[in-house]
Amino acid sequence: MSGKQLGYVLIALIIIGVSGIGVRIISTDSNDFTMSGLLPITSDVIDRVSIASNNSNVATTDNVNLKKINETNWIVGRHNVFPQTLQNFWGHVFNIKNAQLVSREPKYHNRLGVTNNSGSTITFYLGQSVLEQFIVGDTWAADVRLCYIRKSGKTDVYSIPCPQSPSIVFSTNPNLWRNPIIVSIPPNEISSLDYEFSNPNKNYSVTKMPNNDWVIDESIIADTRKIDSMLEILSQFYTTSFENDAVNFDSPNVSIRINTTEGFASKIKFLSKDSESYYVQVPSQPGTIFIVSKEMTDAYLLLDKESLQILPN
Repeated sequence: MSGKQLGYVLIALIIIGVSGIGVRIISTDSNDFTMSGLLPITSDVIDRVSIASNNSNVATTDNVNLKKINETNWIVGRHNVFPQTLQNFWGHVFNIKNAQLVSREPKYHNRLGVTNNSGSTITFYLGQSVLEQFIVGDTWAADVRLCYIRKSGKTDVYSIPCPQSPSIVFSTNPNLWRNPIIVSIPPNEISSLDYEFSNPNKNYSVTKMPNNDWVIDESIIADTRKIDSMLEILSQFYTTSFENDAVNFDSPNVSIRINTTEGFASKIKFLSKDSESYYVQVPSQPGTIFIVSKEMTDAYLLLDKESLQILPN
C-alpha cells in the first residue's frame, strides 16, 4: 500500500472514530434531555391526586382533590369526575415521562410560570405516600401549545405537548372536573316535549307525527326550524357553571318533560337565578344544580307555543 493510500485509510478510520464518539455523546446526553427517575404515576397505581394553586390569592376551597373509587371512576368532592376530563388529564400525565428539557436555570422559572408562587402544584398519592409532585406552569401560548413542568425541589424545567391551556387540563377549579352535561338525548329518539310553566295557562305539548311534522297540542303545525333548534340543544345540553348551595325547585319557572320513542322520560326544571341565568335541575342528578345562560335558553329552548307556530306569509 502506498503512502498516499495509507493516508486515506487513516483519515477514514479517524472519521469513523470521531463519528462513533459523537454518537455516544448524543446518545448519553439525550437521556438528560428527558425527565427520568420517576415513580409510577399512572391511573392504575395512583389513588389520589391533589391540584393546588400556588397563587396565595386563590382560595384553598378552589383546589382539587381527586379520589379513586374503582378502576374507572373518580370523584371530586362528592361528585363524579367527568370521564372525558379524567381521560384528558391522564393522557397528559402519561407524557410527563417523556417531557423535554427546556431550561436548567432558575432565572427562567418566573417566565415559564413554575415558581413557588405561580402555576399549580400537582401531587400524586398512593395511600398516604406522595409518589411524585410537580409544579405546572401557568404560562401557555396557542402558537406553542406546551405545558411547562418542574419537579418539586428541582431546578430543571421540562415541557409536554398541551393542545389546551394548563388551566383546563390541570384545573384547580373542582367544578371543571364535574360532568357538565345536563341531558344528552339524540333528536331522533325524542317523540314529544311537554312544557309546564309557572302560569298553567301557558302549558303545551309538541309531538312528532308519523310524517315527521311536529304538532302543538295535537292541532297546530310547529315551525320545524325552531323544533330542530330545541332538539339540537337537548342532544348535548351543557351547563355553564354549578351552584354549590341548595336551591328549592318546588316552584320552577318552567319544566320540560322529554318523552322518548323507547317510552322513557326525563324532566328538566328551570328556576330564575338572576337577570342573566337559570338554575337547572334534572331528576337523574338530584344533588346537582346547574347554571345556564338565559340569553341562549330563552331564545331557543324555553319558547312559548305562540313562538313555535309558523308565521303567516
